[in-house]
Amino acid sequence: MAGTPNLRTIFFWLTILFLVTLPAEILSAFEADRPASRTLRVGIFENYPIVFQEEKNARGIYIDLLKAVAQREGWNLEFELNSWPEGIEKIRNNELDLLTSVAFSEDRARFMDFSKEFVINNWGQVFVPGSSSITSVFDLKNKKIGILDRGLTASGFVNLVRSFNISCETVSYPSYANIFTDVGTGKLDAGVTNSIWGAMSKRDAGLIETPIVFSPFELRFAVPKGRNSAILTTLDLYLQNWKKDPGSPYSLALNKWFSSPPPPHSHKLLLIALAATMAGSLSIFGWTFFLKKQVQKKTLELRQANYQLHKAQEMASMGNFFVDLQTMQHSWSDQIYTILGLDRDKVPPSRANYHAVVHPEDLPRIQDVGSRAIKGQGPMQTEYRIILPDGRIKYLHTGAVVEFENDRPRFLFGFTQDITQTTLLQQELRRAQKQEQSANRAKSEFLANMSHEIRTPLNGTLGMLQLLKDT
Repeated sequence: MAGTPNLRTIFFWLTILFLVTLPAEILSAFEADRPASRTLRVGIFENYPIVFQEEKNARGIYIDLLKAVAQREGWNLEFELNSWPEGIEKIRNNELDLLTSVAFSEDRARFMDFSKEFVINNWGQVFVPGSSSITSVFDLKNKKIGILDRGLTASGFVNLVRSFNISCETVSYPSYANIFTDVGTGKLDAGVTNSIWGAMSKRDAGLIETPIVFSPFELRFAVPKGRNSAILTTLDLYLQNWKKDPGSPYSLALNKWFSSPPPPHSHKLLLIALAATMAGSLSIFGWTFFLKKQVQKKTLELRQANYQLHKAQEMASMGNFFVDLQTMQHSWSDQIYTILGLDRDKVPPSRANYHAVVHPEDLPRIQDVGSRAIKGQGPMQTEYRIILPDGRIKYLHTGAVVEFENDRPRFLFGFTQDITQTTLLQQELRRAQKQEQSANRAKSEFLANMSHEIRTPLNGTLGMLQLLKDT
């Protein structure tokens, strides 16, 4: 019908009217569902190149990662520089939303939650002046050592020297930089820092690293206990994905901070090196072919020898171990794991893990014998008990010798044999001997009593007979 609006036109104008008259409260509800910008208070401290401050700007691996996430999530980051002890206290008191470059520990887990994904691996290490003679943990005796206040490297170092009964003085500092300053000026004999920071800072401080390394740990993000779990979840998701991508912000940050710029004229040196390499490759091709054949032959012989050794140890219930007394690196044979009832894939070889299965009553004796052997007071020979994970007790015999270099203990070589069956048989034999001795004593006592009882009436009878004879 002419002049009458169709249904489409009516629907259009009704929609416009609805939108115009839509209550402001409903519109605001839709707005609330949109992700709002969030301000995060992020704690940092001087730990170059992992996290640090330069010209009042936060920088480092953690900063690059956080900025990349913040750009995608709409976060507003406020970085706050503190000393390490101050940062710990502020995260405990909920004065920070996020703490960077922090390793997990049981004590910290009481007031912090940690990201599941770690950012980087690190470990503790001892640094000394270039003129120092300290090269092993035993050289730290009676020395003055700087450690980071409330740092994981500090507790790891204290546990290390205690395990070897080494007495030294430790002094706590608020930062690694303060430690290196006092080591450089001679106020300290050595300083303990994490390996990455120490390696990056040793040259400026005039210090050198030692082979004394300990307590590997993983650096993560942390938040106050029970708070900001969504932040950790978000960071974990990004880290998990970025670690798989060589072009991700994670990979770019590691390459940026751990790669040094090439030296001047490096391209010329590269061409020279390339030409020399090509010439050398042609000249040694024949020699390499010959060596390859020799290596294959020796490898086969070595495999056969290792197989024979493994079978011999298996039949004798014996395993061998090795310890580098400077780096404290341990190595156990497969049979050691079998004897101790431990899983090679889950339990790394270490002094602490070995002592953990030793019977508490026998542990002091093992520590004393080992200490005397390391001091050069004779080879180590001792028998002791261990407690297996299922509660069973085994009897073991361990022997070891220490190799010295320049009058310093350098390597420890030893073996451990399962003597449970022999020991139990000896115990059973001793019990049988005791029972036999008890039976012999009982028999002797019985015969003595019987002899006395028989002689007493016989003596009376013999006396009466003697009287009758005399009369």
